[in-house]
Amino acid sequence: MLHAFWQWLYVLPTVVGITFAAGLTTVGWLYSARRVRTLSRKQHTFTALLNASFNHDYQEAMQLIGSVAQANRPLDFNDPDSAKKIKFILNHYEFLAAGIRNGDISEKLLRDSERGTVVHLYEITEGYIQKIRESRKRKVIFEHITWLVERWHYKPVSNWHKLLETALGRPFYHRYHCWISWAVLILMAVALGWGYWDISTTAFASRL
Repeated sequence: MLHAFWQWLYVLPTVVGITFAAGLTTVGWLYSARRVRTLSRKQHTFTALLNASFNHDYQEAMQLIGSVAQANRPLDFNDPDSAKKIKFILNHYEFLAAGIRNGDISEKLLRDSERGTVVHLYEITEGYIQKIRESRKRKVIFEHITWLVERWHYKPVSNWHKLLETALGRPFYHRYHCWISWAVLILMAVALGWGYWDISTTAFASRL
């Protein structure tokens, strides 16, 4: 029995070395791919924000929101010009929110620069959004900006949720995807442990 144990210890470094080398190769490839993806996402975000800052319609819409906030009065959605500007700015941030949700826009960059604007915009237009949904009988209208405001303001994600998203490199499209990811990680860990055990026992048997 003692002899068998020492034989197992003898082959263990080989198994560990193979596993470690394979792990390093995989981690290096994943890091490179993620780095490229992150840089591309930041570039898309910079481009979107820069283009918006020079857009005349965007500037007029932001001036309207600013004047409403300073005067502390509600928006007049019955005014065609105001309604047009509000629809434009809602569509703009709906596009950015969809980009974040699908992993094409940097959430951190947009949150650091536009969080207050997005939350305030949603708060003053929530009733208007609900009326549009009811009139068109489509609950998915402006669903992405709603998701983003809930995520940033009303229902912030947990630290465990953030940890998985950091590993994934993008937000989860739905909250239940987080639990699915945890289940997959557990199954992968079990499979990896089983495979490691199988390799070590096979190598040990070949030494006997």
